[in-house]
Amino acid sequence: MIIQKILKNALRENINSLRPAKVDKRDKAAIVFELGEREPSGDSIVERFRREGLQTYHKTLPATDISVDAISGIYDQIQKDNFSIDAVIVVGSVGQEQSFLDIDVDELFSEWQQTCLSCFYIGQAAVTRMQPNKRGTVIFTSVADVLDPGIGRASIGSQGAGVRMLSQSLAREFGPHGIHVSHVVMGNDDASSNNQGGIYWNLYQQNRTAWTQELIMNNQRRLAEAHG
Repeated sequence: MIIQKILKNALRENINSLRPAKVDKRDKAAIVFELGEREPSGDSIVERFRREGLQTYHKTLPATDISVDAISGIYDQIQKDNFSIDAVIVVGSVGQEQSFLDIDVDELFSEWQQTCLSCFYIGQAAVTRMQPNKRGTVIFTSVADVLDPGIGRASIGSQGAGVRMLSQSLAREFGPHGIHVSHVVMGNDDASSNNQGGIYWNLYQQNRTAWTQELIMNNQRRLAEAHG
C-alpha cells in the first residue's frame, strides 16, 4: 500500500509538471525580433501571442541597427509603456549557401554580427530586465544546419552553432533564477514551420518543472536525402 501511494503521488506530480503554467498577462509583453533584411518569418508567432492576450511587439533589426543602444532602446520604450519584458523571441537570419572557398571574410563577419552578436545583445538586455521579476522566457532560433551542415553551408552552420551554445549556457546560468532560455532548431522546409506560432507559445507557457532547453523540428526533405 505504501509503495502504491508513492507511485500515485509521483504520477500525479509528473502530470502536474506537464500542465501549462498560469500566466497573468495584464502587464506583460513579448517581443519578436527579426534579424537581417529578409522576408518576415515571425508573423505567425506574433499573431499567436497577440491572440493569447499578450501585448506583443514585432521588431526587425537590419545590420545597421545592431548595437547595445538600439536594442536597449526597444526594451526601455516597452517598459515606459508600463509593460514588463516577459518573453523575447529571436528569429535569426538564414544566410546564403556558397562554397567554403568562395566565402568573403567581410561578408562572414557581417552575417556573424546579424546572428551571434545580435543574439548576445538581445539576450543580455532581456535577462537584465527579467532578473528583478525572477521570471521570463528567451527563445533563440536556428535552422537545421546547426546540427548537420551540408555542403556549401559552413558559414550558416557555424553562426547557428554559436547561437546554440549561447542559448545552452544562458539556460544553465539563469534557469535556476526563474528565466527559461530555449533554442528552437527549425527545418529548412515549410513543413516544419506550419505551426510555428503554437510551438513558441507552448514553450513560453511551459511549467517550470518541465522546461525545454532545445526543441529540434524534423526536416522531412533532409531526412529523405539522408536515407535516399
